[in-house]
Amino acid sequence: MNRIVGLETEYGCLTNDPSGPPSAVGRVRNWVFEKNRFGLADMHQRDWDEPAGNGGFL
Repeated sequence: MNRIVGLETEYGCLTNDPSGPPSAVGRVRNWVFEKNRFGLADMHQRDWDEPAGNGGFL
């Protein structure tokens, strides 16, 4: 049986400016998981408030 073992993590974006760009969250996610490949994005939706790609394994 093949398995992937890792530490699950979620990410968020906290700024002092509540009107900041919503694209910042996607840019951080892409930098961590796609550009630098520090982990593997979790592509399964877990609940109504946790869409696919909203976390991953480092």
